[in-house]
Amino acid sequence: MRTTLQQCEADLDRAPFVRVHRSAIVNLDAVVDRRRLPGGDFRLRTRHCGELLLSRTRRRAFDAALARRR
Repeated sequence: MRTTLQQCEADLDRAPFVRVHRSAIVNLDAVVDRRRLPGGDFRLRTRHCGELLLSRTRRRAFDAALARRR
């Protein structure tokens, strides 16, 4: 299957999934914690994928999606 991440993002149910980087989409239910990195980025630790980068440009959308889940 060949598709763009943008197309995958559009096809996914928005409730548990959010794009956190230009190369990653994460299930919010799998996020265990996050650590701030120098420069404003964050490192997300997940149950299944290890660690992922949360970019500065995607942080606001991530925080909003996380707040809606609580």
